[in-house]
Amino acid sequence: MKMLITKQDVIDMAYVPSEQICVEQIPQAVIAEAQYKFIRPVLNGLYDELLAGAHNELCELYVKPALAYYVKYLMITQYSGYLTLMQSTAAQAAVVVADRLRAETLARASTLLNLCVSIVEASSDDYPAYSPAKNIRNKTRIIGGFVI
Repeated sequence: MKMLITKQDVIDMAYVPSEQICVEQIPQAVIAEAQYKFIRPVLNGLYDELLAGAHNELCELYVKPALAYYVKYLMITQYSGYLTLMQSTAAQAAVVVADRLRAETLARASTLLNLCVSIVEASSDDYPAYSPAKNIRNKTRIIGGFVI
């Protein structure tokens, strides 16, 4: 599967230096999952064009940052899952912090992807492969964490 983003891109866009993460800590499968789960259903036909290297400016400015935060979100979810297996008070406190960070990261990723979609829809002549009718966010609503 072709990736829209590299591991280093994820670190550069979604992490701050104090988080001290390196490329070896980001599984390629997590990038593939984030791309397939969050980006493809929203951008539909435009996603295929981005994979082929088209619309570089849109990809660099909007898609990659959103994807980087979705990868970080999945990484935090993995990490907090490990913490819940531990019984120490410190681990449980870390779970609370991880949950807050996970929610903030998901919100940031969603906002960035929404911005991307707004730009694409405002310039629909430039992105004919995109179909608002096929955008999964236009077909469903998420209220309180439930898909409706």
